[in-house]
Amino acid sequence: MALCLGLTGGIGAGKSTVAKIFQSLQVPVFFADDVAKDCYNEKLIQLQVAKTFGEDLFINGQLQTQLLGPRVFGNSEELKKLEAIIHPRVHEHWLTFAEFHQKEKYVIRENAILIQSEGHLTCDKIAVVTAPLEVKIKRVMQRSHLSREQIERRIQHQWSDDRLIAFADWVITNDNQHSILTQVMEIHESLMQ
Repeated sequence: MALCLGLTGGIGAGKSTVAKIFQSLQVPVFFADDVAKDCYNEKLIQLQVAKTFGEDLFINGQLQTQLLGPRVFGNSEELKKLEAIIHPRVHEHWLTFAEFHQKEKYVIRENAILIQSEGHLTCDKIAVVTAPLEVKIKRVMQRSHLSREQIERRIQHQWSDDRLIAFADWVITNDNQHSILTQVMEIHESLMQ
């Protein structure tokens, strides 16, 4: 079985950028957030979401995430309900991915809530991507239509960098001052030995 590196960090930290560098090194990467989005197109997941949160969230069979987001982000009980629907399905996809890539030296499980969802328990090592708060906010504002207030609210509901770092074997500082390529290469070389 391939060794698993869990890759996590808060919104705007740059997890996807780091994951893509590993991908360029021919390391298979499981993008949990992308898989979760795809799961919302599965009929069973749609039925569960509609039953729990209302059929008004769907237009022509498509989940309207801009309607779901405000209902769950900022309400921890509603978020837990959504996670109870989606996390088990994402985990099934992860197991399939890991089995498919079992002959690799290592694979990456990239997930914003890797530790909170206990996905780290399937990982051999953990890397946490960090960035200063203002850098995170600017990055998210540039790539999304979220307001500063909406971004700050999402950050408040995530674990702090310090809390995530407590689980880390490696910390990747993505502050636009340190080379993330150099940091990724150090981890890659260590895991290839």
